[in-house]
Amino acid sequence: MQIKLNLKVLYVEDEEIVREPISEMLSRKVSSVVTATNGAEGIQKYLLESPDVIITDIKMPVMDGFEMIQKIRESNPFIPIIVTSAFDFKDYLKKSIELGINKYLIKPIERTVLCTAIDDMVQLLELKRSVDKYNDILELLFGMAKLSVIMAESDSMNIIDNQFLKFFGFENRESFYSKNASVFQFLNDLEEKEFIYNPSMHGYWLDIFLKNNGIENNTFLNCNHQDGDGQYFLRFKSMRNQNRMAIIIGSSAA
Repeated sequence: MQIKLNLKVLYVEDEEIVREPISEMLSRKVSSVVTATNGAEGIQKYLLESPDVIITDIKMPVMDGFEMIQKIRESNPFIPIIVTSAFDFKDYLKKSIELGINKYLIKPIERTVLCTAIDDMVQLLELKRSVDKYNDILELLFGMAKLSVIMAESDSMNIIDNQFLKFFGFENRESFYSKNASVFQFLNDLEEKEFIYNPSMHGYWLDIFLKNNGIENNTFLNCNHQDGDGQYFLRFKSMRNQNRMAIIIGSSAA
């Protein structure tokens, strides 16, 4: 049995005789399929469902596919979009280029062609996520001298000790977990705050925290350490994909 892609697809098609079999084909390929019968309904479903990929016909009542795409592109220029049509691509070449169409499929659509198109869109999404990840890192590193950035996975942060609790003002583990669902969520909530961290005064809790939580699971970037036991600033920033945390240690505020 083929494993489905963890993908939500919005499929917009006004003809039921076309929409039903294509929806069935898609449901065998991806985890979630949302359908709409025209461009106006497509926009509503897009706003409600936040799909990963859009597949749409062009000629539809109420609002055609190109008008829908134009409105969606105003808020999301990167979402992969596949256009389906009974007309040859050259008939819509100029408009497709202007709107950034990612794929054009001629009706009737064969299953293998549809599956290949979906696989291509998955590669586009993975590329975008990769770019977003590195943009996060670049934003942290550019213009910030003498700092270390530790990229930690959310599931690798679950062990806390008394020094950690004392630094953040908690009496014990019970008081910490009475207010916080997890260590990651707690640090994520501190994103707008900056702390002064002096290892000799604060018991090297950060070093112990990293060792306790598997220092090998963390990625260290731009590690420019100060000599001696100087004073640092300490900040936390969650990445856009919501499962990675940047722990930022610097010798002076950026």
